[in-house]
This record gives sequence, structure tokens and C-alpha cells, in this order.
Amino acid sequence: MRRTGLSGTYAYHLPVTRTINVSAGVAAGLVRNTINSSELEFTNPAEPLIGGGQVNQNVLDLSLGLWVYSRNFSVGLAGLSCWRMRALSAPLRITMCHLTCSAITS
Repeated sequence: MRRTGLSGTYAYHLPVTRTINVSAGVAAGLVRNTINSSELEFTNPAEPLIGGGQVNQNVLDLSLGLWVYSRNFSVGLAGLSCWRMRALSAPLRITMCHLTCSAITS
């Protein structure tokens, strides 16, 4: 399996008070997944990929993040791969969203 992608990122940093800041970020891109079934070994002879040659899938991808921080603490939340759709074919749908949250105090 091969995964190739191109993405761009943007982040905005906003001071809320003299000591507290908020940062928000976004990453968007296009990912191409390729599977060459002739290079795979199957234990199930009824596997649908047998004899399928090469299978390609293009997907759009979007990840978001938010971080609140100061000198004494930081709290963040990120949603990775929250928006995926097949490019130019299927309607928009949420397929996978990995949320991570972290907090650090000193």
C-alpha cells in the first residue's frame, strides 16, 4: 500500500489577555491511497481484491486544532482527519475523526 499526499497548513495566534493566548490551526490536503493487489498474499480465496490489479482512491482531508496557553498552563484539542470525501465522486461525509486533548500545568 502506498499513500501520497499534499497538504497546506495555517495557524492563527490571538492574545486574549496580557498573559493568555489562543492558537487555532487548520491543515487541508489531498491524499491518494494506492493498493496493488498483485503484491498481496490472501488467505481467503474469495477476497474481492484478488485479480483487481491496482486500486486507487483520492480523498480530501481536513484537520483542526485549538490551543489555549500562558506561562503557567496550556490546554489543547485537535481533530485529525475529521473530513474526508472521495474527490470528485461521493458527497461530503464525516468518516474518521481522531480527537486528542492534552493539558499541561507548571
